[in-house]
Amino acid sequence: MNGNIRPIFRRIVYISAVDHLRSLILTGRYAPGDRLGEVELAQVMGVNRTPVREALRQLQVEGLVELVANKGARIMDHPRADLETSFELRARIE
Repeated sequence: MNGNIRPIFRRIVYISAVDHLRSLILTGRYAPGDRLGEVELAQVMGVNRTPVREALRQLQVEGLVELVANKGARIMDHPRADLETSFELRARIE
């Protein structure tokens, strides 16, 4: 791949991974407290583990996922109304 295209492609894969994982969480595929394995998520999303790790970090910033050193990631427990309000506000800001 051309050197100029590679960063763009990585960004697209990252954004897609974040959106896909967020959707899996918000639609109830994973319940609060569920552990998220990078290997399983990579298989489900059809990407390698790097975009999964990056997506998990972003979703931690958003408050959907908790990352614990040496234990991995788990889904945070938030009332659905709180999540919907948060995403509505975020959409308005963006």
